[in-house]
Amino acid sequence: MVNEPIGKQSTKALLLSRLRALGGERVSGETLAGDIGLSRVAVWKAAESLRTAGYPIDADEQGYRLDPAAGDDFLFPWEFGPREGRFRHWTETSSTMDRARELAEQRGSGPGIVVVAERQSAGRGRAGRHWESADGGLFFSLLLPGGMPIQRYALTGMAVQLAVASALSALLGSRVSVRWPNDVYVGGRKIAGVLTELRGEADRVAWIAAGVGVNVNNAVPADHAVSCRELAGRPLSRRSVLLSILDELEGREHADLAAAWNAAADGIGERVELIDAGHGDWEKRGSNGEVRTSGIFLGIDCYGRSLVRTGNGIMKVEAGTASLVHICRQKDTPQGVA
Repeated sequence: MVNEPIGKQSTKALLLSRLRALGGERVSGETLAGDIGLSRVAVWKAAESLRTAGYPIDADEQGYRLDPAAGDDFLFPWEFGPREGRFRHWTETSSTMDRARELAEQRGSGPGIVVVAERQSAGRGRAGRHWESADGGLFFSLLLPGGMPIQRYALTGMAVQLAVASALSALLGSRVSVRWPNDVYVGGRKIAGVLTELRGEADRVAWIAAGVGVNVNNAVPADHAVSCRELAGRPLSRRSVLLSILDELEGREHADLAAAWNAAADGIGERVELIDAGHGDWEKRGSNGEVRTSGIFLGIDCYGRSLVRTGNGIMKVEAGTASLVHICRQKDTPQGVA
C-alpha cells in the first residue's frame, strides 16, 4: 500500500518512467541513479520491487532494461503520475467499496482517494446485487466531496456516470449513453455501472463513495453486455481507461447536471416499467407483483429523480427505490420534463 503525499512520485514511478522512455535500451545503474537523483542501491531496490510486481525488467553487468512489449495495463499507484499518493491498490479484496468505506471513516482520508483492485471476491451492484468481477475488468471506487444536502446525493453518482460515458466515448469512438439510475450503455448493451454509498449527518452528506465497474477486456454475456475490447477490436489498457475517467471527472463542470445527463441519456421517450428495487432488473423480471407501473420515461429532474409519465400524471421516482425496464423501443414524444 502506497501512502505518499499527493503530488509526490515514488522511486518506482521515477524509475519506470525513465526505463519506458528508453524504449527497451539497456542503461547502467549509475546512469539511472544520476538521471533520477538517487543512489544505485535505491535504483536496485526499486527495480526489484517492480520485477516482483510483474514488470519484465532484466538486469546484468551492463545495466537495466524494460521489455518494451510490457505494455501499460497496470493499476499500481506508481502508474498514475502526480495522483500516485491518492491511490490505494489491492491485488484482491472483497469489494473496493468496502475499502473505500473504511478509508472514509478514517481521519485524514478525504475526497480524492481512489481505491482500485485487480480482483473482487464480492463485488456488488445496486440493491445488493452481485457484480461479476471477471479478469480483465476495471473495478475502482472514489471518495468524493460531501457536504451537499442528502436529497441531492444522487446527482453525485450521475456526475460519475457522465464522466465514465464521456471517457469511453472518446476512447472507443462510439456513442456511449447513461441509463437511470446508474448504468452506462453502448448500443443497448451494458458496458459499465456506478454504485454510490454514503453516510449522512442530519440532513447533509458526511462522505460519499462511488464504485465503478467497467467491462474493459473481460468476457461478458453477448446478449446484454459489451466490453471495450469487443468495440475497439483489441485489448485496451485499464490504466488508460481509468486515467481518462479521472480526467473527465476532474476537468468538467456541469452548470446544469440534470440537463447534461438528459442529453446523454438512453431511452428518453421510451415506454418503461417501474420495478421495485431489489426485485428485478432489465435483464430478468420476476412474476411476484414487483412491477409498480408503466409509462413514458421523460428523463431526470434537478434532484436526479426519474420522471415517468403515466395515465395518472408524472411520477417522480427516487434513485434507489426502483429500476426502470425499457419495454418498448418505439419512442413517444416527451412532454413536461421538469
